[in-house]
Amino acid sequence: MQRRDFFALLGTSFAGSLYGNSFSLEDINKMHALENTFKKISKISYSEKVDFVVNYYMKYKLPQMLVKNDVIQNAIRQISLPLFKVSNRILNWKIFIVDTKVENAYTCGGGLIFIEKNLIKLCQNETQLASVIAHEIGHVHYKHAERRYIQNDLFKSLDLNNINKFNFTLLNKSYSRIWEHEADAFIIKSFLETNYSIAHASSFFKRLQKKYPGSTNINTCVFSTHPQHKNRINKLEAIASTFSQFSYKKEDSKDFKYLKEWSMS
Repeated sequence: MQRRDFFALLGTSFAGSLYGNSFSLEDINKMHALENTFKKISKISYSEKVDFVVNYYMKYKLPQMLVKNDVIQNAIRQISLPLFKVSNRILNWKIFIVDTKVENAYTCGGGLIFIEKNLIKLCQNETQLASVIAHEIGHVHYKHAERRYIQNDLFKSLDLNNINKFNFTLLNKSYSRIWEHEADAFIIKSFLETNYSIAHASSFFKRLQKKYPGSTNINTCVFSTHPQHKNRINKLEAIASTFSQFSYKKEDSKDFKYLKEWSMS
């Protein structure tokens, strides 16, 4: 498919929703298919883009954020190693505890994951921390960083002067929230293979919902990338209910207990 033919197809697919006042799940599914087409006609290697960002973070950002404590870093690696093995992507998986005084966890793709000290402090048990790590692994497993670059380049190629920008932004953010749900679903897959309780897979989101009840407002969901906590909890519990799990870890590991005590200091 030639580039001009691709954009003709794109215009036909999204004309109704982008010029109108709404968008649908069908529009998002179309974008997912067109994303793959755009990747084929682009001369850019999106995996190389991710590798560049990973190398940049390792060289320039990590030294500024890293908690310089080998025992702490080894503890988070020991908890993460079984979770890394759930993904079938052959990567040089790395996870680091950083401290920038926020409650967060994130990945820039390529197997590189960051966990903030304050997020560990927020976790009440190892299952909650494992769910956060599994979620970030899910983003890497499903190549969300690569897909984000594809999507951004696709959007930049559009003539936004003739498009309802407000609706286009909503479509973009809704598409991103689908990725969040994919990463959430990976928690269940990971827990089934690493013997964490799938019945408690949503426990961390319940913790967030209790601490930040304002984020349950539907407007928060519409105008942000992450789905609202209640929505995520419901979806996770629905997925978990389709599986049977007869045994699971009931005690926190020594590594988690050490991390938790350290994070409180």
